[in-house]
Amino acid sequence: MRIRISTPTGFFIAFGLLTALMYVIKRYAEKNILSKQLFIKTEGAKKKSRKASTTFSEGLKLMAQSKFLIAIALNTLFYSCGTNLIESSWKNSMKVGAEFEGRDKKEYTNDVMAGEQIIVGTLVALALITPLSTLVQTHGWIVVAMVPPLVTIVSACVVLGAAFYNYPKYPEGRTNTIFPSLFKDSRPNFWLECYGGQYCVSAMKIAKYAFQDIAKEAISLQIDPLYRAKFKAVYDGLCGKFGKSMGSLYAIAWSALKFEDVRGIAPITLGLFMITSPIWILVVIYLNKKYNQAIQTSSPIDIDLFSGKKDFE
Repeated sequence: MRIRISTPTGFFIAFGLLTALMYVIKRYAEKNILSKQLFIKTEGAKKKSRKASTTFSEGLKLMAQSKFLIAIALNTLFYSCGTNLIESSWKNSMKVGAEFEGRDKKEYTNDVMAGEQIIVGTLVALALITPLSTLVQTHGWIVVAMVPPLVTIVSACVVLGAAFYNYPKYPEGRTNTIFPSLFKDSRPNFWLECYGGQYCVSAMKIAKYAFQDIAKEAISLQIDPLYRAKFKAVYDGLCGKFGKSMGSLYAIAWSALKFEDVRGIAPITLGLFMITSPIWILVVIYLNKKYNQAIQTSSPIDIDLFSGKKDFE
């Protein structure tokens, strides 16, 4: 009797075996290699400096002084908020898609989510062993930094466009719909919304790990060390969290207007994407200009203070 192992199960078994192998290697290294002293200490250990943090009001005061800080903060904010809205819509579509296809909701959701995890895990692992991290040096900062906005825009069109198409059709009898008669004679397509969304959400996560984080780190290294910690506290910490919070608050605000499913406001959300996307692209182009100037002059990046400001406070 043969035992069949599904693809997701086999994938996790393989990763489990690799993890066990890495643990054995780690233990061996700790016992036989790392335990041997290689250097002679001549100074006392330095205390680690505390990571800079800032409050929301302090972050606003800092951004009010520098155009560069506003730009890099917007770049983080657009990505964080945008991906949160798209992923929320995608996750809400699974239960409805399962009901439409007559499948168990839990099984259907697990199937879609497992596929997304396999895609992300496999491609991120491949990205780590390829020279993606050198793209900034070989092809320019903008080539890496432009990938997340483009991937997010395409994902918004696919996921939110499919939600706009499907939401008024199923289940029947909805009253709180926007443009209910636009696609009334066509059949719902939940494969596009759920499985197409699976590939889009996977692409957004890969874009973050393989492109967004690399581009952000590359431009961070060009900031004057005197300001770098404060700047990173604003755009990396504050704006990243605030972007996710904005996505959640957006959904909560619409739920108060009887749109409990964020898919119901997909046309409005998609419209907002179409308005903010050109701004996002211009922000990336501006940051690329500042990055190139810093590289060409071998000097810290110009933080572009507002007129009237002589120095950054």
